[in-house]
Amino acid sequence: MMKNFVFIAFFGTVLAIDAPNKTTQVEEVELFNIPGPEFGDLITNFPLVVIIPFGAVEQHGPHLPIGSDAILATAAAKDIARAWNTINGQKAIVAPSFNYGFKSQTKSGGGETFAGTISLDGRTLVYMTRDVVRQYASQGISRIVVMNGHWENVMMTIEGIDLAIRDLQLLRQDPITVIRMDLWDLIEDSTLETIFADVITGFPGVELEHAGVIETSLMQHYFPELVHMDRLPEVEEIASFPPYDVHPQPLEGVWKPGNLAPARGGTAEKGQLLANDYLNGGVQAMLDVFF
Repeated sequence: MMKNFVFIAFFGTVLAIDAPNKTTQVEEVELFNIPGPEFGDLITNFPLVVIIPFGAVEQHGPHLPIGSDAILATAAAKDIARAWNTINGQKAIVAPSFNYGFKSQTKSGGGETFAGTISLDGRTLVYMTRDVVRQYASQGISRIVVMNGHWENVMMTIEGIDLAIRDLQLLRQDPITVIRMDLWDLIEDSTLETIFADVITGFPGVELEHAGVIETSLMQHYFPELVHMDRLPEVEEIASFPPYDVHPQPLEGVWKPGNLAPARGGTAEKGQLLANDYLNGGVQAMLDVFF
């Protein structure tokens, strides 16, 4: 099997990091799986980074699991944490993911009428984000990464982080730095050109790429056993919507296949390219901000 290397610039030095595969024995980086005293030691002995994945419970077409956003955000976070931990004196841990997200929107996730789409009100997600960021800060953690995999979470996570920092300032607690990243922003233009080169419809844009080639490829890379390509319709189209929204959402306005763009062009090989972009971009963001 050909190894996949990710190259990261670190103070002028290039680090070659082998992207993990299923046969590689990898380090435990999930907070859920380590004892409390061990976590306390990490806080004491390292400038610890806590990475918090954000996803959603949202339909992803007939072929991908409902938890795809949280599954992929967590997988990317674990890759990034393990790469970060190869840098001398550095340590990152992956927090439990936010599995519920803000309400699915018709033009970006299909909407709220699909079976299995279970969402939070905006203010609920804002306050949950605020509380969790604030709690990690109260434990002495000053470097936090919010890693978002669900389009609709963007503004709620921004507001939650802002409120947490404001509260900490009012309480005169030690300052913290939070990096908030949306996974799709880490994808290189050259990667998009490569993975959509054989897709007739081309790249439809991030909003419409719900359960399309990108997420399908990433799931095939990380968890191929959860992907059911045989359940996709024979003919796939890019969803089309009017240039306005109607509330409450009319059923006739729902794109019934669930995946808003064709997914048949997805492959594990394309998923590896995307995972490498997530890894490279995530670690580089942490180098830029935390050093």
